[in-house]
Amino acid sequence: IDEIKPLHPRYQVEGVLNVEPQVARLDILDRTNNEITVKSGENEVVIKALPFKIEFYNGNNLVTVFNGRGLFNFEHLRSKPVREDAAGADLGDQAPQEVEDPGAWSENFKSHHDSKPRGPEAIGIDITFPDAQRAYGLPEHADHFSLRTTTSGGLNPYRLYNLDVFEYELDSTMAIYGAVPLLYAHSPQHTVGVFWHNAAEMWVDITNSKDGNVVSSIVSLVSGQKQNVHIDTYFMSESGVVDLFVFLGPTLQNTVQQYAKITGSAPLPQYFSLGYHQSRWNYNDEDDVQSVVQKFDEHNLPMDVIWLDI
Repeated sequence: IDEIKPLHPRYQVEGVLNVEPQVARLDILDRTNNEITVKSGENEVVIKALPFKIEFYNGNNLVTVFNGRGLFNFEHLRSKPVREDAAGADLGDQAPQEVEDPGAWSENFKSHHDSKPRGPEAIGIDITFPDAQRAYGLPEHADHFSLRTTTSGGLNPYRLYNLDVFEYELDSTMAIYGAVPLLYAHSPQHTVGVFWHNAAEMWVDITNSKDGNVVSSIVSLVSGQKQNVHIDTYFMSESGVVDLFVFLGPTLQNTVQQYAKITGSAPLPQYFSLGYHQSRWNYNDEDDVQSVVQKFDEHNLPMDVIWLDI
């Protein structure tokens, strides 16, 4: 999803996909003024116009819904509003937009000031996984293997932004070294994957109905009704376009293979890389490094690689 005629070309990621997705035949099963249903193999997709919503089915099972909660948002590129004083002079940065939306055109962090000449251009969409019990992925975070609910209990959304964080926090959704916007939602019947093909800073909110701190789950238990198990997610990116891949599995192995098919599989590591690596941040000089290597030899300790960290 992109703007039809943006003021500036919106950034689109290059160099990530192994090959461009291949076009395949889709059979139209039903079509009305408001929606269309298409099929490919065992999978069906229902696209609805008003309100905009996309439903993905594997067989008769509804497995994924886009914009089911109506949170789809696309901030269009715009010109910065200009404010004039009584004499007609341009007041520049004192535009009304700054008052209504602080940070829309510039922002401050401690002593740093950043201007944003193209203004706000964030995008976001909600993705729901009916019947899913656990969500995994969104590497890299020093958090639980199963993604936790971030919309209650005081957790921040999972942040994807590459950072070299010394002594990063454990059990935290804070960003660290890597960022891969790939998420798997798993249920006993099927596993679904989504890949948000976007390189901007992003945040992902997770709501799992099975988590004890989710209000809807508690209400269901109190009422005695059958619990509606599902996982809600919300992807938010600072810029770019909506370029989203859905992997319908239905097994976890199928889903991982489908993802690897578009991004490429990891090569086998080179033999030397499986050995012992010695790394240190504060080697003083060349003599210091040579001394360390010599000590490994003296004590008959195997070492294949020595790293000079900064």
